[in-house]
Amino acid sequence: MASNVFCPSCGTTIANQSTNCKCGYNIPENVRAEISRLVKKTNSIQLFNKNWESRTREAYNKLKDYKLDPKYYRSSTAKKDFDKKNIFIKEELIPKVTLWREKIIEIEKIIAKEKLEVHGRIYQITDFIINDFFGKFKLQDSEHNIKVFLEMRDFSKYEIAETISTSDLDNSDIEITDLGVIGSNIFSSGFSALENGSFVELAEKSEWSKSDQNRVAAEVGIAVGMEIINGISKIITQNSQAIRRIRESNLELDIEMEKLLSVICGLSIEEKTLKKYKRKYDSCDLTLDFTYKYKLLPVINKLIENPTFIEYKNKRRPYDLEQEKIQINETVLKEKINLSFWGSLLKGKKANFKSSWEKRIKLTELEDKYKKINLELNESLDSNLSQLFNYKIVKNETFKEFEKKERKVLKQESVWRDNCNDVIEYATVFKNIRKNLN
Repeated sequence: MASNVFCPSCGTTIANQSTNCKCGYNIPENVRAEISRLVKKTNSIQLFNKNWESRTREAYNKLKDYKLDPKYYRSSTAKKDFDKKNIFIKEELIPKVTLWREKIIEIEKIIAKEKLEVHGRIYQITDFIINDFFGKFKLQDSEHNIKVFLEMRDFSKYEIAETISTSDLDNSDIEITDLGVIGSNIFSSGFSALENGSFVELAEKSEWSKSDQNRVAAEVGIAVGMEIINGISKIITQNSQAIRRIRESNLELDIEMEKLLSVICGLSIEEKTLKKYKRKYDSCDLTLDFTYKYKLLPVINKLIENPTFIEYKNKRRPYDLEQEKIQINETVLKEKINLSFWGSLLKGKKANFKSSWEKRIKLTELEDKYKKINLELNESLDSNLSQLFNYKIVKNETFKEFEKKERKVLKQESVWRDNCNDVIEYATVFKNIRKNLN
């Protein structure tokens, strides 16, 4: 279950009957009641059914009712008992294991999407605070404690990449996942990093996750069990008088059923782990929603309505596009392609660069977006790798100069001066969330 009550100012979990948080915030009764209602609503959503495990274990325990008799005088009797055991395993035991396994996989997907949503929101909020409130190039300014926001943005970015890599989510699952919609449309274009594929490198999967191992084990255990059953049945049909062979086959089947018990135990552990993750992400989701609504959203609304900030955002548009272009450049260069030896030898440097670039950008599916950015900036593709690297150096430098000049103006605005401490204090919310996620 999600945390009972948390502070809408700092996100700390507090005692059930307390109205005061250690951060000094006094929680109004109506706010406390609203939090309690949301927590209760969240906890009312049940993904798990205890019958999945109990019925599976009951079925497995029934195996002892199908032990072969110590003595058989007729092979037909032995075969009849063995067939009953086969039928029970195929028609009752394995279907229950399969159903439970399928439910676990479904829930894994649901929780993976919830994890994406939580980290998507973290990314959105931190990205706005860094780029819009403080400025992209003020990251090392310890006076404003911006490093916490930078760390959380990088943390969420990595977790999103890792989740996409190790989960069974496909593109359609990811496309409908609510990555960071938290009550305001100011972030509508803020998640360009995911759109531009900057998670490609992080998402390279080096080893199977724990859930992968459990899932594969279930598939192997069930498949091998069925193979043994079908194979043994065939052998017995061919030699119906061989009681010894029936006993040998039964022993072989029992060994496979012991493996199936390991699968059942693995699914039980996986279910308990998923329940823990469910509580964790529910709690973080509620904390983010509520603290954002009460602490950060009022500040953001004032900021985006400020004429000076609006003017600044309009003037920053070309620089944002250049940063997107740089990001796409880096993503495209990471794509691996096959190059023709003779083609590379016979073509000039410019032709080689252009042809390899076209192959790479097609793989990223970012070609149309890249063309639109170039069109708006009135730019074209660089003719060689050196120019492409220099583009980043030059554009970052001009962006820094722009920010240096504009930030002096923005800092004079009351919307920035009056709310700066509130934004800085939001770092405490992220610290509490990070502690919960770990």
